[in-house]
Amino acid sequence: DSATFDFSPYFGRVDLMFIDGSHSLEYALSDTEAAWRMVRPGGLIVWHDYDSRWWPGVTRALNQLQSGDPRFGALRHIANTSLCLQTR
Repeated sequence: DSATFDFSPYFGRVDLMFIDGSHSLEYALSDTEAAWRMVRPGGLIVWHDYDSRWWPGVTRALNQLQSGDPRFGALRHIANTSLCLQTR
């Protein structure tokens, strides 16, 4: 369970993080925060399931982060896919 897993040994050590987990708003936010801490500067975070028809929690979380958290201001949706990405 990513909400209880201890990711701290990986902080600052990951080049590419692919997030595809639970689809609730809370998990998407928590998984994103963990990913941000694990990915080193210059690394890439990729999210799966950005589609409000099927996964509204993921979509709401990423929209919320993109508009309200300066760390995620460069978060972008890849057109015609359910993927979003951002470099750290």
